[in-house]
Amino acid sequence: MSSSRTAIPEFDRLFARYWDGSLVATELDRFERILATDEFARAQFRAWCSQALAAAESPLPVPGSSVPARRELSRRSVLAGFAGGSLLGIAGGWLGTRFFAPEVAQVPSKVARVVWVFGEVACHEIGRSLLARGDTISDMAQITTIGPRSSALIEFATGSMLCIAAESHVLIRPASGTVFVERGGIAATFSNEGCEHGLEVRSPLVDVVCRDRADMNLSTSLVATEVAVQSGSLDVSHGDRREALGLVGGELVSVDSTHRPSKQGIPLIPDRYAIDPAKGLPTGWLVGSVDAEAVRPAIVPELFFDRYLKKDCYEIRSQHAYTRGLVRLFPDSTIEIDYAAAETGRGQLVICVRSIPSTLRQTAMLCWNGDWQACRPGDWKTLRLKGSELLYSDEPPAFAPPWVGFFAIFNAFERDLGLRIAGVRVSRPGRTGSG
Repeated sequence: MSSSRTAIPEFDRLFARYWDGSLVATELDRFERILATDEFARAQFRAWCSQALAAAESPLPVPGSSVPARRELSRRSVLAGFAGGSLLGIAGGWLGTRFFAPEVAQVPSKVARVVWVFGEVACHEIGRSLLARGDTISDMAQITTIGPRSSALIEFATGSMLCIAAESHVLIRPASGTVFVERGGIAATFSNEGCEHGLEVRSPLVDVVCRDRADMNLSTSLVATEVAVQSGSLDVSHGDRREALGLVGGELVSVDSTHRPSKQGIPLIPDRYAIDPAKGLPTGWLVGSVDAEAVRPAIVPELFFDRYLKKDCYEIRSQHAYTRGLVRLFPDSTIEIDYAAAETGRGQLVICVRSIPSTLRQTAMLCWNGDWQACRPGDWKTLRLKGSELLYSDEPPAFAPPWVGFFAIFNAFERDLGLRIAGVRVSRPGRTGSG
């Protein structure tokens, strides 16, 4: 079944009854068949659940790309007991059918071309599972960059370019020029002059339209979407408000689950960064939890399926800050991690980095591999690293510093070492703030 204006209202109705727990057996079978055969319906399902979870400030994951078994489709398992009716008003009321209802006639001759691929990039439209340089995409495709060193560059028939960053999931439809960023980050160069239907970029929280030329970045998570314009101009609409917010080069807008936009100049990326667990988990960090009751509050890893390593690992993961960046790193930057561990075991710190230039940014990975060392009860250790010590990874930067860190993983792999992170500090000699 393909998405259409006649099919989508049926899915809306079934979703509402599913959310309220009132589906009868025949409706449940129909609902599951739609999810099993319609990629766009699955994307809507995940998007609605994402926004409900964001509204409830829940750290639970969103259902994956594959169609789960019937018992896993339960809204109880998705929301872990949150009342469905009130959250449906938040999720369904404004999302509606705006993502994937076709606004224009499909043009089968339009295709997208893969310019380059780094790392492992999965695609669920072409005949094989992994994307490769030179592939063409003619129909709707789900593209997932797997792991911190993965990325892909895609060129559309209009000349617009799309760079998909590490740890991202994006749906593209070349025929209509639609890109839906479900999670992660992208950089896009719009080339829409003279095009009746140019490239449009969407996320669970915003729609981005450019009528001419522009360079932009977008990053999205369960709790917010950020759009930054490097050059040119574009319009951003958000939530159930149909009026567009205009952005020009040098401006950024952030939209959270309340749909309140915050417009500002693109901030300078600092050379210093700090995490204090006593103040809670940083905004957007959805893997890991804070033990605030301890004598010294600390972030504790959670068991998480790492798609890159293809196994469950005890990890702490930051938000995906591709647009704004977390911190600028240099070879002489110092990273300090205060930690305690009940057992000595294998450890890793991974930082995804990008280049500074605004268009089609390059990405790479900085990495430390070593051991978290056991401590006596009540004691703490400090791991001190230089930026230059993180260059010996599988995918070190091929571009000059500064390297903009936008995503971080603290890993203890398969063993629960009793790891606790009580503080993280990044600094640079002689620097006190933004560079």
